[in-house]
Parts: sequence; C-alpha cells; structure tokens
Amino acid sequence: HIAVDGSGGNETDRAAWAFNVVAEFVDGTQSCLGFAAGVLDAAHASGFDVGHDANTVGAAELAAQLWGCLWAIQFLGKRSHVQVVFRYDSMYAASMAQSLARPSVHRRLVSILAGVIHALRQLACVTFHHVKSHDGHPRNELADVAALAASKGVFDWPRSLVYLVRP
Repeated sequence: HIAVDGSGGNETDRAAWAFNVVAEFVDGTQSCLGFAAGVLDAAHASGFDVGHDANTVGAAELAAQLWGCLWAIQFLGKRSHVQVVFRYDSMYAASMAQSLARPSVHRRLVSILAGVIHALRQLACVTFHHVKSHDGHPRNELADVAALAASKGVFDWPRSLVYLVRP
C-alpha cells in the first residue's frame, strides 16, 4: 500500500509531497517499509523537476503519486503478482493519475504520471483507494505529516530521503 499526500503551496509554506509504503503479506501481517518527502522545485532547475506549472497543493498531490509510482517500479523491478494500492485523499490528483479527467494545468506532470502508471501496470495490479483526509487513517496521516514537514523545510529531498527497503 502506498499512501500519498501533498501540502502547502501558499504564502507561508512551500508545496511539498510525501508517500509512505506499507507491505501487507498473505498472512495478514504488515510492515512499514518507509517514506519519502520533498518540496517541489520552484525554479524547475534541478534534476527533480516533475513538470508542474506552479507550486500548488494540486501539483504536490500529483508529485506524490509520481514519486510513489517510480519507487514501486524500482522496488518491483520485474512483473509480479503484487497488488499495488494507492491510498489518496485528493480526488483531483487521483482523477488525473487514472486519466479520468483532462487537466487544465500541470499537463506535462499529468502526462508523465499517466505514463509511469501505465509502466507500473505492466509489473503489477494497480488500484486506487480514496481515504478521507484528516480522518485518522494512519497511512494517510503519516503522508500528511511528512508532506507538511517537507513544506516547512524539515526534509530536504533527496538528502533526507528515508531509505525504503525490501521486506
């Protein structure tokens, strides 16, 4: 399960993204594999530019899904029977990621994300599950707190990436 969230993008906080990964095994046990968080690049000058038009919370939500997908592709490496479940609270970002709506902004980012999701679907069964924001869902709350911390400068991508490991 990959929980994704975005935060900030206002006068006081930078737009930031986060995702966390919890593996669920056949016997029902779970293991937290870690999380990653970072800010959107304001100048579009770094190697971590994700193709967004502006530093908004919507772009941050999309970026969280993109980085989560890229992590899953790297983690899986080859076709498997693993089910990858994205847990999200942004209906906007999920609609864009699943190509259920057409973007009016962040077209490049949405195009990149759609391609990456297509690639991930070649390796695993990918589903999306909506969770209500700020409703006590532990995975969503962790992603929310990590994105908020990144927006305030606590995390500095990529140097403070919490290492995600294989179970």
